[in-house]
Amino acid sequence: MAFRHGVYWDVLPTAISATVTADSAFTIAFGTAPNFKGIEGAGKANKIVYAATYAEAVAQLGYSNDWESWTLCEIMYNHFSNYGVGGIAFVNVFNMDDPEMVEEKSLEDAPVIANRVILTANALPLTVEVTKDDDTPLEIEKDFVLSWDKSESLVITLIGDAATETAVNVLWKDALPNVIESADVIGGIDVNTGEPTGMELISQLFPKFRKVAAIIIAPGWSQDPAVAAVMNAKADLINGVFMQATAIVDIPATMKYSEVAEWKNQNNYVLEHQISCWPRLTLGGFKYYFSTHLSALLAVVDRNRDNIPSQSPSNQNLRMDGACLDDDTPVNLGLDQANDMLNANGIVTALNFARGWTAWGNHMSCYPGETDPAKIWIVMHRMNAWKGNSLPLTYWAKVDLPLSPMIIDNIVDTENMQLNGIAPFHIAPGASLVYVPEKSNLINGKAFFHLRWCPYPPMQEILFGIEVDFMQMLAAVA
Repeated sequence: MAFRHGVYWDVLPTAISATVTADSAFTIAFGTAPNFKGIEGAGKANKIVYAATYAEAVAQLGYSNDWESWTLCEIMYNHFSNYGVGGIAFVNVFNMDDPEMVEEKSLEDAPVIANRVILTANALPLTVEVTKDDDTPLEIEKDFVLSWDKSESLVITLIGDAATETAVNVLWKDALPNVIESADVIGGIDVNTGEPTGMELISQLFPKFRKVAAIIIAPGWSQDPAVAAVMNAKADLINGVFMQATAIVDIPATMKYSEVAEWKNQNNYVLEHQISCWPRLTLGGFKYYFSTHLSALLAVVDRNRDNIPSQSPSNQNLRMDGACLDDDTPVNLGLDQANDMLNANGIVTALNFARGWTAWGNHMSCYPGETDPAKIWIVMHRMNAWKGNSLPLTYWAKVDLPLSPMIIDNIVDTENMQLNGIAPFHIAPGASLVYVPEKSNLINGKAFFHLRWCPYPPMQEILFGIEVDFMQMLAAVA
């Protein structure tokens, strides 16, 4: 140590730790995307893709208006364009290198019209081979270029000396989104590579991007009970630490409203971490799955409340102009129909009432079979998940430090300061964290803390009693 003589100073560690909160509505979406149309799409199959903007999503995943085939396109358009919320993770299960997901196609003596030959909307650009009638190969960028037209078809445009050709032969591969099955979305471990696929990738989200999944969606797939069940399982425990994400699932829009509750119960859409939605929603000629809109709406509602999920999405405006079944049959529910047949059975729907089109319903899918308030209210489930996921983010740095009174006091003081900071706007006053010695095991290095708090349930019913009081009239005329 250098010899010192004088007055010196340094900044000491703050006695209170800085709290780190989980993103209350960070969404991870599973489905299919035409990554062959994205300028950065190659190799993006069964990988977590993070996009903060619409342009980033399109560059990495491609885009198509054929949402029934390419389900992730619906999500990226809705989240970024309709709701203006960003920061979403995608997992695309379409793999252009999988021979079972592509099909070889060819055109012989294809006529060249205005220097162009038009292929299909699902043609893979990297597979296109063009030859003259005498089988002389043409080179891309030298003899032809590729582009997408307004109908989304891949177009070959002959240039240079090749522009004089009147007919060419073309070989290419077409994507086959219709062969992709629920099992591909559910995923597993690839036996050939040992790598996770589909929903197994969710455990990689935090290590790669430092993001905790708060919402899990798979529009176009979650109406399959097998997919919905796995979504619920993944929402239960992520990375062995982060718990209770919310899986937003769709009930098939193939039945009338009075049959939805029976289908929900028969197909086990009654799990603890699920929100069940019905029917489909429309906007500007596009047809959406409800889960697409509800996940974006949650992000908007949270953003308006300091990014804390302390308000229910129910009675909040959806960006929609109608509701319908899969076959486009309009759905216009009355209040009694929405309440008695859907909300009463733990189903979120859309209602066009005093505030225009809104989400309508406050309960998780486990309602009405489950009665614990902490589990049945959407807002309480999400608040507990938000707080629970924030705890390891804030206190992970304390792991393996000495189990001393100073460290214990630091954790208690830090958490109580954060709780006081969000009361009474987000939670009821009186929330607290205490260290519980009798439930701790000091010899084995285990410290137990008890957090008591009460997020506000939604004010689902407002009652007024109206009384005619003639005494007021008599007093006025006396």
